[in-house]
Amino acid sequence: MIPIRYRLKSNISKYHTIKRYFESFKSYSMHNNSKKLSNLLSIYRYRTTGQDKVNAYPPILKIEVNNICQLKCPGCPTGLGTNPDPKGQISFDTFKNVIDKVGDYAYWVELFGWGEPFLNKNLFDIINYSHTHNIGTCASSNFLALNEKDINEMIKAGLTQVVISMDGIT
Repeated sequence: MIPIRYRLKSNISKYHTIKRYFESFKSYSMHNNSKKLSNLLSIYRYRTTGQDKVNAYPPILKIEVNNICQLKCPGCPTGLGTNPDPKGQISFDTFKNVIDKVGDYAYWVELFGWGEPFLNKNLFDIINYSHTHNIGTCASSNFLALNEKDINEMIKAGLTQVVISMDGIT
């Protein structure tokens, strides 16, 4: 497998790099099919020949489902109020349109950016739609907008990975 999701940077330890490659490999093997594999091999071919133009679909999608957050974290443009993008949420129909176009080739979709994804009322539908299209999902959350019912819904929808993000301990 070609782990194109991560690139080695000097500030990342070798252990964490290997761990990330293993996580990518798990996702590729869990969500694989012939279209996805052919697309991935196409990316590898373009990458190894050094071509500038890649005639393939992205195997990993990063879709910000919401750029609103209830916290004021000092290192975040949303928390500081300096994010130049207008505040809003992706609709389920817009998300569905994206997946319908490129989902046959995607292994993974990251459903976060500069906001709290669980403030999007359509998030569980979005996760479920990805899950039914054999696409792994990841959400990063501060977990302050969740209750026990939401956690059960998250599991039922098929969320593959959740990252709990903390600003500080005070």
